[in-house]
Amino acid sequence: MSIHILKEILKGLTENGFKAAVFAKSDGLPLAGVSTPAINEKTLAPIVALFSETCSEAKVQLSLTSEMREIKIKYADATIICRNVVVINSKLESTSFLIATVAPPEEDIETLQYQAKLLDWAIENAQPVLKDLLTL
Repeated sequence: MSIHILKEILKGLTENGFKAAVFAKSDGLPLAGVSTPAINEKTLAPIVALFSETCSEAKVQLSLTSEMREIKIKYADATIICRNVVVINSKLESTSFLIATVAPPEEDIETLQYQAKLLDWAIENAQPVLKDLLTL
């Protein structure tokens, strides 16, 4: 049931302009995804896990103290957006998940704000489901 809810959240993103979306563990294992024939969410998950791993290494090498919040890679025809989703369990231990999307290119500030709000909505609605998955 939990995976179904995550898929519905991701479907909400793709119905509002995103080309693909996936929730994944930080190691790249996809939990749920929605995609188009041109983009496979099972490919997107390990790609963004690699980005996340690179960010973790950058954190160490640059002596940064906080966690990566967002990765954005812009192409002429699309933007890959990846956000770190930190979930805290009942023992106050944190686990990181990733949400990754392939979005249309950012044409203006309104598009950027719209995409950000959609991702905020997706993360907010996924938090309880991801927290439940930690208990399995």
